Amino acid sequence: MKLIDFMDYLTSPELLGDLYNEMGISIQPDELLIYVRDYLDIHSDIFFFSLDETNDQRTFEKDGVKYDQIFSVDYAVNLISMLDLRDKDYTNEYIAQRLIEYCINDA
Repeated sequence: MKLIDFMDYLTSPELLGDLYNEMGISIQPDELLIYVRDYLDIHSDIFFFSLDETNDQRTFEKDGVKYDQIFSVDYAVNLISMLDLRDKDYTNEYIAQRLIEYCINDA
């Protein structure tokens, strides 16, 4: 899944719950971390790893592939609220770009 496509889930708790069910995820949102591979932009593929699997490392390697952490799912959901991006007419592109800017500049 691309980061831009994940915005629908981050802005809707119902959709996020459905995604968890589809992926068979049974851990808490604050224990599920979002990682990217290679580069961070709105079209980056995202990967989910548990806190236990990564030990919350900023950079994590699995099977010879290096991943960089963005946020926990829970933090990303809260950040969208904190930045007042929920329930507005913002595009997924705009929301994803704001999260990236926050990750780079403020996190």
